[in-house]
Amino acid sequence: MFKQYTKHLYMDFDGQRRAEFLFETIVIVSSLVGLGVGYFKQQFFLAVLTLGFGFLTSALLCIPPWPIYRRSPLRWQKHNPATLKEYMGINAHLEGDSCDIINESQPVPQNKTRSKVSKK
Repeated sequence: MFKQYTKHLYMDFDGQRRAEFLFETIVIVSSLVGLGVGYFKQQFFLAVLTLGFGFLTSALLCIPPWPIYRRSPLRWQKHNPATLKEYMGINAHLEGDSCDIINESQPVPQNKTRSKVSKK
């Protein structure tokens, strides 16, 4: 039940890149415009007000996870404990959710053996 409400509350990696670029662009442009307006009107308050408006605009556009930021979601591979030994080249003894990994540069305890993949 909770999953259906949270499926739209994320931003993928490409969306994070887009949001950061948009945020930086809006803040830089608004600061330059504010600097120009404040200089020509000779009022520092207008420069700060323009920068604040740009910051609020960029926050409104970049902080919420809009659908434009969810265009390329990651497809995670399912967990398969059998492939751990083959892929990592280690001796993994799975007990529930824990994984005891033997460091092959250390001495081997009496009840455990070294991996057959590594030839040290």
